[in-house]
Amino acid sequence: MFYNLGLMIVCWVSTSFTYFLVIFLVKYLPGNLFTNQLVSAFSCIGYLIVPTMASKLNNQKIMVLGYLITLTFLSIMLLEEIGHLNTSSSIAYSFVFLLFKTGVSMVFLSLFVIHQDLFHTKYLTSSYGVCKIVSRILILGAPVVAEI
Repeated sequence: MFYNLGLMIVCWVSTSFTYFLVIFLVKYLPGNLFTNQLVSAFSCIGYLIVPTMASKLNNQKIMVLGYLITLTFLSIMLLEEIGHLNTSSSIAYSFVFLLFKTGVSMVFLSLFVIHQDLFHTKYLTSSYGVCKIVSRILILGAPVVAEI
């Protein structure tokens, strides 16, 4: 049980930190701020994709897929930032950002479902509480990291 709790704390912290860090970093993305915010809002598609995928894949595979999508498009965004990729279109960058944030949203929703699979009902609320408290305390640093 403590092993599962430790792993879920790591997953909650990493996903929550990434999710809230991206919210703060939207203002620094290339292109129009309002377009970037609109694209960020459309990333809720990830919340709609997960239930349709749940009938075909198990929750762990959906979560791993979300992490792979996030990692892939984060790598593309980082390569663009350091200059190895040259996409002059801010629309293309916004599309990559949409897919990145959709992957994060998929993982965020998958965490709730996987959490219920890992813990017995009598420990579920306590484990949610521990994971959320630890993640909320650590994501307080997201605005600080965003401004570095």
